[in-house]
Amino acid sequence: PFMKIASADLTNDILLEAVSEYKKPIILSLGASAFDEVDRALEILSNGSDEIVLLHCVLNYPTKPQNAFLHRIKVLQERYGPKYSIGYSDHISPASAGDDQILISRGLGVKIFEKHFTHDKNLPGNDHYHSMDQTDLARLRNRLDLADSMINESYSESEFLRSQDSAIKNARRSLYYSRDIDEGSIIQKDDFIPKRPGTGLEVKFYGSLVGKKLKVDVKGDDIVDLSHYQPI
Repeated sequence: PFMKIASADLTNDILLEAVSEYKKPIILSLGASAFDEVDRALEILSNGSDEIVLLHCVLNYPTKPQNAFLHRIKVLQERYGPKYSIGYSDHISPASAGDDQILISRGLGVKIFEKHFTHDKNLPGNDHYHSMDQTDLARLRNRLDLADSMINESYSESEFLRSQDSAIKNARRSLYYSRDIDEGSIIQKDDFIPKRPGTGLEVKFYGSLVGKKLKVDVKGDDIVDLSHYQPI
């Protein structure tokens, strides 16, 4: 369904031209590439495809965690987004960083990942020892699912506020009287004190009451009510 181009072929114009002729979506790894090289590759590939994913990649096998340069994901997003999606091709050994590098990149908005996979990390060669196996991949899938539930890109403002409804009511302040005040008194700002819980009159309304006349006696620590006043 798509074509994948490895970092080592990013400057292979002949291959890029051939891939573009297929007119399929393309995933292009950007390991060891300068921006002018990326721009040239995109110029060639865009002749055949308008759906291209760019993978941040470090061409070290394995990549040391301190060489992951995950901030470059943000740089790529700023330079090439939103026209191109930015993904992450990861070569860090699971033993050296767990899944942290992938979870961090997910937090930066990455949704497309490439990770080497093996059925046996003890096989010879340059890939098996730093690849994920079935256990690693299952653990990563679970952690990504949890991360996605925390990121919650589909949330709504009402859902966000509803989840904190109890805190809004109990942690915020309402208007209370700071002292005993007699009926007929003209209310001043110092007659109010904000206190928890936030189930009464919101503090922002205090200004509309300053200068108004009380029509009842009130006690200190009584909650402020609009019925205490002459019509506003």
